[in-house]
Amino acid sequence: MASAEAKEERAMAADNVTLELTAQVREKALLVGYGITNRDSRTLVSFDGAIGAGGGEFPDLTGSCYVSYAGPGVVRVMRIRPPAHPTKDTTRTFIPPASEVRPGETRRVRFSLALPLRERSEFSPDFSGATYEKQAVTRLELYIGCFWKTEETVLQVLTPPNVWRVVKGAPLSQIFPVSRVAPVNCELLVRTDAKFVRM
Repeated sequence: MASAEAKEERAMAADNVTLELTAQVREKALLVGYGITNRDSRTLVSFDGAIGAGGGEFPDLTGSCYVSYAGPGVVRVMRIRPPAHPTKDTTRTFIPPASEVRPGETRRVRFSLALPLRERSEFSPDFSGATYEKQAVTRLELYIGCFWKTEETVLQVLTPPNVWRVVKGAPLSQIFPVSRVAPVNCELLVRTDAKFVRM
């Protein structure tokens, strides 16, 4: 499928999925709440099954979300299956835990991220030589990767309920994003070393 056609198909796929988002800063954490609603007749699979560590009302997902600087004043938090590396051959891809959203249902999630936010990329793990620069952000974009469940989809149940391992899912060309922006005021540590590859 041509790239333009794939993009159009992904945009149409997202038409029946809506995302609501809230974000606030409390003490040394960014608290995020969202609802993802499936208005389609098919079951939606979203790559947001990780529940974080420590439990509580806003479990900590600092190590389970990708974070990117997305332009002046904007931080993008991603719950996605990573794409292929932009400059290297990709032999293995990390597949995060997923969840299901059945037709007509809304999945509601709350999580926290430690402040200051720090850029996190699948392609460039943090290391002792990494360098950062503080940037003030005023908007949070939450970005969630999804695909429609088909007869070929194979999910293996994990714990707790509605957390799945994707054994066989959609190809990258059929994964589409849903996103939403909310106002928030916090600091982001932007990676500045030359080795960093932003997602």
